[in-house]
Amino acid sequence: MNKFQIGKKIISKKSKPFVIAEIGINHLGNYKLCKKMIKHAYNSCASAIKLQTINQDESYIRDTDSYKIFKDKNFNDVQLQKLKNFTESLGMEFFTTPGDLSSLKRIIKLKFKAIKISSGLMTNLPLIEQAIKTKLPLIISLGMSYEKEINNIVKLLKKYNHKKYVFLKCTAEYPTKDEFVNLRAMLTIEKKYKSLVGYSDHTIDDLACLHAVSLGAVVIEKHFTINNKIRGADNKISMMPKDFKIMISKIDRIYSQRGKETIQPTKNELNERKIRHRYFVASKNIKIGENFNINNLNMMRLKNTKFAIKADRMNILFNKKSKNNIKKGDVIKKNNV
Repeated sequence: MNKFQIGKKIISKKSKPFVIAEIGINHLGNYKLCKKMIKHAYNSCASAIKLQTINQDESYIRDTDSYKIFKDKNFNDVQLQKLKNFTESLGMEFFTTPGDLSSLKRIIKLKFKAIKISSGLMTNLPLIEQAIKTKLPLIISLGMSYEKEINNIVKLLKKYNHKKYVFLKCTAEYPTKDEFVNLRAMLTIEKKYKSLVGYSDHTIDDLACLHAVSLGAVVIEKHFTINNKIRGADNKISMMPKDFKIMISKIDRIYSQRGKETIQPTKNELNERKIRHRYFVASKNIKIGENFNINNLNMMRLKNTKFAIKADRMNILFNKKSKNNIKKGDVIKKNNV
């Protein structure tokens, strides 16, 4: 798989990494706060905004911690549409994680341009199958997973010939310690499933995200807030706007440094080659008929390289005889051999 699009953004190995500001439910159900977070994410150069949309009565048992956490954190359809329109007006993409089938139906109704499957949902095959049937691009986190569970998703993707997806390496620990990040698994995922691969982060800074981009991540997802002191949701472990912007600036630099797979001089290096490479110069007087060898030659930089013999052409010079008497310090030229 080479590439696909989410809205106007291209997801591919040749494109800049698609960086998602994961607001989730950090807005705590407050529409104005969510809109404010979206504006800050835009100022921080995010590619996209991602929320979580969950019907708590369909997803969790009443009176459990999860039920209490997600209760009253949803927006209605009108609010979601307005947030989507606002986000897209800023040039970012807007999508959400549907926690259940009724939330998925809302996403379809509101014509969202992508669906995120979270780590906690990646074994929810009935939900995933319905998401695949939408034909929308899928971003699938693989936290807590075994390979056989990933295989189940791949079978469904193949069954419906769905090719617009990316797998995100993820560790579902909040926050994740360095020794449990395991970014090399990205390479295994990419190779085994021949898929695009990205990274969903739960560490406390930007290092893992940067490392993931250097390993080829095409999507980065990072929790985002405008205040770590907001009580509830993931605000405490989320990245603030200033640091998020710095992270994206670093990601852009890594992308620029990645370059192409070809090995060749840059445009500026072509000029440097003439200046820095070495050419053969007589290290002592050389008589007619004398063999050229390491004992009577130096390899030196030259101002004028015209007709000079470069040091990597030793095979046309060594043990060949001199046609002329050559003085110490003279450049060895092709007509001398």
